[in-house]
Amino acid sequence: MADERAERIGEFIAPLRVRPGSKVDLSADFDPGDKAAIAGK
Repeated sequence: MADERAERIGEFIAPLRVRPGSKVDLSADFDPGDKAAIAGK
């Protein structure tokens, strides 16, 4: 069960990860309306 949970968490955070050394501009790279596929769950 723990492995399944870790896999689900990994899938959830994958689009939120920032590679080391990359630059992020929150005003351009982040959609505050994005629910990261968790709405309604």
